[in-house]
Amino acid sequence: MYMLLLTSMYRFLPDNRAALTLHFLLHGIHHYLPMDKLRLVMPPTLFLTLATPFWKLAHTVFYWNWHVATAVFCGGIFGYICYDLTHYFLHHKTLPAYWRELKKYHLQHHFMDYENGFGVTSRFWDVIFGTELAPPPKKV
Repeated sequence: MYMLLLTSMYRFLPDNRAALTLHFLLHGIHHYLPMDKLRLVMPPTLFLTLATPFWKLAHTVFYWNWHVATAVFCGGIFGYICYDLTHYFLHHKTLPAYWRELKKYHLQHHFMDYENGFGVTSRFWDVIFGTELAPPPKKV
């Protein structure tokens, strides 16, 4: 879901001051200061604002059972937290080989092509959504 939101945000961002400001506050500040340890996790007030429609969606889809709807919502929140922690560690920690490759890929998103390469935890969704990054140029 987050991948779809990011992809559509870049592809269909209206060209007006309010939309550009909102985009910058939600994600652009991270691109402006990608190695700032204090700017990678979503602020709690923004999280509550963005999570509320998903709470309502879960309870609309699973209207017959409050517990199932709450479990689905909590599963989504857990998935987002795992994504966000992966993103944080890619930026700030020494990692094993597989994760170093993901970090290289993610840093290409930051420094070479910010309109593609949203797959922080895997390239899978970039392939699905057609946002895969081109391989970096080979060093001579």
